[in-house]
Amino acid sequence: MSSSSARNSNLELLRIICMLMIVFHHISMFGGIDLPDEPDLNVVVYAMQKFCGQFGVLIFFLISGYFMVNQKITVKKLLRLVLEIWFYSFVILAICIACGVSVPPERMIKSLFPIVTSQWWFMDAYLGLMIVSPFINMVLHRINERQHLLLCGVMFFLTYIQYSTIGTGRFVTAFGTAVTMYLIAGYIRLHPKPLTSSFGNGVALTVFSLAADIVLAYSLAFYCYDGPLEYSYLYFVVFVGLLLLFTILYLTTRRKIVLAAGIVVMLYVHAFWSLSLYGFGVGVEYFRERMSITELFFALGMFLTFLNMRPRHSKAINWVAASTLAVYLIHESILLKHLIWKPWLHMDEMFADEMFPLYAVACTLLVFAVCIIIDKLRIWLVFKPLDNRINSLADRIESKLKEKGVIGQEENQTENDRFRLGNRVFGPL
Repeated sequence: MSSSSARNSNLELLRIICMLMIVFHHISMFGGIDLPDEPDLNVVVYAMQKFCGQFGVLIFFLISGYFMVNQKITVKKLLRLVLEIWFYSFVILAICIACGVSVPPERMIKSLFPIVTSQWWFMDAYLGLMIVSPFINMVLHRINERQHLLLCGVMFFLTYIQYSTIGTGRFVTAFGTAVTMYLIAGYIRLHPKPLTSSFGNGVALTVFSLAADIVLAYSLAFYCYDGPLEYSYLYFVVFVGLLLLFTILYLTTRRKIVLAAGIVVMLYVHAFWSLSLYGFGVGVEYFRERMSITELFFALGMFLTFLNMRPRHSKAINWVAASTLAVYLIHESILLKHLIWKPWLHMDEMFADEMFPLYAVACTLLVFAVCIIIDKLRIWLVFKPLDNRINSLADRIESKLKEKGVIGQEENQTENDRFRLGNRVFGPL
């Protein structure tokens, strides 16, 4: 393979890291962990686990948007994704029944109809994003840069600002977040700027956002208990901590991206706490349970860091990264996620042990590796023998859609047509 055609493995490595963070996050969700009477290091690790899953999800959507904004989503890709979802849902159900695992009717229905019943919320959002991406791309390729930036700003307000600070609107959904990340990644791909094309900027934003999240995780870990920190005192600790962090990092790096992110975070935290005192917003729990601004900046920083690294090619990284979605499908199955972390790996019992952080990391790597091996067996034993039939079915479906005029119309439009449509719909800015 020539170097020009070799696939850049940087973002593939980032996929792997993201899935590891998601698996690590699910320990806190399904491990049956009860917090101790007094906060300790394990409680802080537990709080960080809450953040890790959101990091991974946001970065996954950023990577998807970066590639899909210039790609044509084919019927073959959609069909293979749907078949993979159905395969794992049906096979896991069959194995559980064969092994005598009790399957409640609700979980049985979700396993038989995994897509329409939202067994995997992330897969629903990802599949929906793939379906609507051709329409999003038509808009993004026809509007100018300022219009694209304005669209990103509107979606950012709806998904992050309005709900968390004012408490109105319900746009903080998986699909709304996916579209927002798609638009941001699309802007980075279609309108490259020095700010987003710098490896140093990505590292600076990552360090600032990660440190800010650690401040929040540490503070909120103590807030979970009755009385150690009053709400107003918690605000003082968080605000002063973030202010010192922001000042030190900016004076050290002199990076404009740190200045911009720091100002936004400080204003956001101040507005969040101030409005919440008057009954607005969704409360301090938002920072532990939802996708906050600091998590968005961390995801964006990680994405820019790996995007702007020196290109390299690794067959091993690409081989593992190709099965990262399968890791999610297997370990997050509605029938397995309640078995893996508590009955099998005993996370609830280990949480009281001082070795819990190392044990949690080791179990994360173990679950990830086992899921990768399972998916490679699926590919070799099931999907490869059926490859020709799957391709043939996809070609027939695509042919029918072309006959109905559902796909294949965009190529008939000229660039002038697209420009006129963009100005007609959005107006010149």
